[in-house]
Amino acid sequence: MEFTGNEDNQISFEKGGKLTKKYRDQMSGKDIKGGYISKESLLALLNQDGCVGMRYYYGLNKEDVQELVLVGVLANMNDIINENAVCLDQCIPCPDHCSEDNILNS
Repeated sequence: MEFTGNEDNQISFEKGGKLTKKYRDQMSGKDIKGGYISKESLLALLNQDGCVGMRYYYGLNKEDVQELVLVGVLANMNDIINENAVCLDQCIPCPDHCSEDNILNS
């Protein structure tokens, strides 16, 4: 199997709301709901040569709070990892930097 960059990963906000509510219902006091990553950072990751999408990995920061680590992916399903590649984290967390209440966060 190879990735094309045209895989459809879209879901309805209703389904997204159900998924995020189930997560929020089991959150502990230090868990985060989500995080913000800038357009420029996402474009830097996605505009890498050969990148057809991105993959996320779960990580824990120094406070043992869950974070996402994002990396570009090639058509052959391999991560783009080299000295010039882009790897993202440093999300601005929610809470405290959240959207107004909506189906995904409240």
